Formats: sequence, C-alpha cells, structure tokens
Amino acid sequence: MFDELRFVARGKEIKTFDTKIGKVSMLICRDIFHPSLMFLAYASNADIVLVLSNMPLRGLKGEKPAIQETVEKAIDTYTNFFGMFVAYVNRVGFDDGLGFFGGSFVCTPSGRKLAYAGLFDEALTFAEIDSEEIFKKRQTFPLLREEDMNIVKLNFDKILEDSYD
Repeated sequence: MFDELRFVARGKEIKTFDTKIGKVSMLICRDIFHPSLMFLAYASNADIVLVLSNMPLRGLKGEKPAIQETVEKAIDTYTNFFGMFVAYVNRVGFDDGLGFFGGSFVCTPSGRKLAYAGLFDEALTFAEIDSEEIFKKRQTFPLLREEDMNIVKLNFDKILEDSYD
C-alpha cells in the first residue's frame, strides 16, 4: 500500500477541463496539503476541484480524526480565498491493516459544507453545484483578477534558480 510511485510517475501539470457543471481540476490525496497545487487549479479558472483521497485514520481524540480536521480547515481556506467548490472524496473501510475513515464532503465557495458523507460508513452523497455562488464570490473577492501572474512567475523562477540548482 502507498507504493504507487513504483507503478506510475507523478504528473507534471494541474489541468482544468470543461464539463457540464463547469471547469474542473483534480488533485490526488496529499496534494490537498500543497497550497501551490490548489492555486494552480484556481489560476486555471477551475470552478470545482475534485480531491480523490486515500487518507488513513490517524489520531482520533474527538468527534473527528485529527487529519480530517486539518483537511477541512485547509479546504475551508482554499474555497474562501479562491471562490470555488471543492469536493473531497476519501476512502472508507480497512485494507492491509489500515483504517480509512471516509468523511467525504463538498464545500461551497464561501467555505460552507454543502454535503457531508459522514465518518466510517460508505455513503453515496449528492450536492447541487450552483455556479452563481462562484460568480458572486469572485465578484466580491476578485483575487484572480487582481493577481499579477508575472510577479508570481518571476519569483518562482528566481526561487527555483536559487534553491534547486
């Protein structure tokens, strides 16, 4: 388990593709902990980011696993800043001695949980995506319009040149 790099290589791009429900980007599991990847989806005008996850259970001290709290806080922040929906889909059940807790949810552009599958049980969960919410959030908080991608690129290029020679 968790040996996927033996079989597949890491991707080199965050792609956004057109669907009937809007522009969609996809992240895999721990990608959620890398704000730069979510920023790339946002900069590509994603309306929805799907996060397919295989997050095992670690640290159950309260109502939710500690890692679920971390994931929810990260996604709340991303949706609020970037004005997009995020659908986080996590595995549930047991495999090879590891427990997977589920906890899948859909978060709106304002950080509100639109749908929640719950913990520790399989569930088929539906959420209605209202593209008007994306439009309203991006009108009132127009970060992408204000973003200067040339400054971002210039600084990333400099960081890469200085740090990763």
